[in-house]
Amino acid sequence: MTQFDEAPGLVASALQAAGAALDATMIRDVTGRIGLVLPDSAAAPGGLAETWVNLASSNPYINPDGLFIASEFFGYDDLRAESDRLTVLGVSLVEQTVTGNAWSSLQEPRPNAVALYSFKGGVGRSTMTTLLAYGLSRRGQKVLVVDLDVESPGVGDLLLPPERRVDLGVSDLLLGASTGAMEGLLRKAVGRSPLGDDFSLSGEVLVCAAAGAPSADYHYLARVNRIYADLPPDEGGPFSSRLTAVLDALRDYVEPDVMLLDSRAGLHDFSAVTLTQYAQMCLLFARDSHQHWDGYRSLFDHWARHPDVARAVRERLKIVSGLTPLAGNAEYLESFVGNAYAVFLTLYDTIAAGDPIDTEFHPALSDESAPHFPMVVPRSELLELFKPNLASFGAELEGALLLPLVDDWAERVEDLLASG
Repeated sequence: MTQFDEAPGLVASALQAAGAALDATMIRDVTGRIGLVLPDSAAAPGGLAETWVNLASSNPYINPDGLFIASEFFGYDDLRAESDRLTVLGVSLVEQTVTGNAWSSLQEPRPNAVALYSFKGGVGRSTMTTLLAYGLSRRGQKVLVVDLDVESPGVGDLLLPPERRVDLGVSDLLLGASTGAMEGLLRKAVGRSPLGDDFSLSGEVLVCAAAGAPSADYHYLARVNRIYADLPPDEGGPFSSRLTAVLDALRDYVEPDVMLLDSRAGLHDFSAVTLTQYAQMCLLFARDSHQHWDGYRSLFDHWARHPDVARAVRERLKIVSGLTPLAGNAEYLESFVGNAYAVFLTLYDTIAAGDPIDTEFHPALSDESAPHFPMVVPRSELLELFKPNLASFGAELEGALLLPLVDDWAERVEDLLASG
């Protein structure tokens, strides 16, 4: 265990030895150092101040000047109300971070919102977002695709040819949410993809790209550099609240049947909002490699430390085997399912001998409806080299023999949303 990980336990043990654990709160600040706030009635019990100095001298993640009384600590009541709280040996720990708190916060998910997420890139997520949008529109659905991968935009370019790009994008709406100008920006931030042009059905695909159409006067990096800040409530509030407001505004403006959120890879607040707070269903793309499983294990371990979050999120999840090899397919998928199951066990209930299984959430390894049992994207050269010509998208898919995959995915997503 590292000194960073040891620090909360050392402080909690010292508090218990001093009889001061009741109502004390540990606060780990943005530098990673632990401070301690005691209720006014405690008034630093005998020996605790000296113990604190000794602890800090042996662990750089304990702040030597971090022992406080509640009435002297600015914002103490707000910190006590933080949702990102853990308990270490009976003592509360509040994490103060620059980003990441959204992973521990819950909201009621929005119906028919689907997040497509990958811990690492290069697994076909954006390509499948495009194909899924097409498949759902073939089934008569009005689909809104939102590109939330603002630092590596892609799906907007896949779905909107240059002549259909619009002036603004997600980054502009996030800035608008902080200035009160978002409502007037929506009509300039949503474009109509040619994907639905050939259908006699009512299906269509609308797109909010990460960025507006490129031009000499459009400074994208200047926008991206400003969207992450947590702001005062009267200026839009924290980033997670502004992103939720943007997604809700797009939803109200377009009124889609299905909303596809192409989330950015990694452990970022964009992904935290889409997975933990917004989407009814979350498709988690992975390859059968330790990098992918270690990444998801880190995320699931965090959720497991917040049981309310874990219980709320786990049944929204569905793993996706991205770019699955065609050669040795059965052996690969057997390994994939086993590794996925081992990772998802973190979120499943533990069943003791004699417990009634039907009262717990613990799907069997072979349960195809379970979160750990994958939807499959084949590693097809046709899929990897697929560069859509939007004017003849359907014909290209049919010629590439990809239509069965597209239709199967669209049908399965509709079924999953209906069952959720």
